[in-house]
Amino acid sequence: MIASLRPRRVVALALLAASVALTAPLAAAAAPSSPTPTTGVTAPKPAPRPAITTVVLSAINRPVRLGRSPVLLAGDRVRVRGILRHHVPREHVVLTLLFRGRAVKTTTLPSFGRSTGVFAMTLTIGRPGRYLVRVTGVRGSPNPPVIGHALGLLVVDGHSDSSASVSALERGLGNLGYYVDFSGSYDLQTQLAVLAYRKVNGMDRTQSLDRGIIERVLRGGGAFHPRFPGAGRHVEANLAEQVVALINPGGHVFAVFPTSSGKPSTPTVLGSFNVDEKEPGYNSEEMFDSNYFYSGYAIHGYPDVPTYPASHGCLRIPNSDAPFAFGWIQYGTEVDVYGNAQ
Repeated sequence: MIASLRPRRVVALALLAASVALTAPLAAAAAPSSPTPTTGVTAPKPAPRPAITTVVLSAINRPVRLGRSPVLLAGDRVRVRGILRHHVPREHVVLTLLFRGRAVKTTTLPSFGRSTGVFAMTLTIGRPGRYLVRVTGVRGSPNPPVIGHALGLLVVDGHSDSSASVSALERGLGNLGYYVDFSGSYDLQTQLAVLAYRKVNGMDRTQSLDRGIIERVLRGGGAFHPRFPGAGRHVEANLAEQVVALINPGGHVFAVFPTSSGKPSTPTVLGSFNVDEKEPGYNSEEMFDSNYFYSGYAIHGYPDVPTYPASHGCLRIPNSDAPFAFGWIQYGTEVDVYGNAQ
């Protein structure tokens, strides 16, 4: 009987040993671990990244640009202004003017302000060409500047035979609403735009160009001012100035053309009318692309458009301008005619 119980005792002992083996790791895990010794030194926090000064440059009162470059005449004065972001008070700016990659002028300027600083200086550039203005350093700032953009300047000589001068003139005339073709040459279309500009500004009614006109155009002066800016999309014919203007809503001048209105024996009617007939191409009277606004009176192209009133009552404009005007004027477009013909 004793012998028969031995295998059971062996099994029981084996089970007990297995139980001890399983519970030993759990007890070890539950036991508190010994503290890790510390050195008493705290790891330093990363230093905050300092603000970097950024610079933005602009030319004051220079509305005419070719590409991104403001345009000025040789010998003219231009005011350059800079804005510093993350500015340090009392820091000084090193401003450099470059021509063909070479520094021709370096100036140190004080900046004013707190977190945003400003500085400005006046430049006079006598030689035509392309220039670059940039900040080459900010003294007093803990960091070098990040330049948002350098400022390019285009200096032209003001002669009508200069492609750069004519391109700048055309851009300025176009900004003011005079009809030009942006050819870069002083061709007939540009000459007609100059004639319209001269008429609007009370100058001699010629197509000649001088430095004074270029300078005034580059400064944004000499625009046509509508008499009825609230009339929406309409046409104005100022007989005193002998021009026809296409006006977009809001009183924005879209295109200005020289005109020749009715001569004293056949004057142009005055008042407010609407276009009720359009005739493309030429008719038997050599009228081209006609827009009739009252009986037989029309805005139309014609081979001969003198600088004074000479028509039979219509508003003549140059044939080269007529297709553009014909495409813009629609049936029902209002036409306002005013002024004493001169």
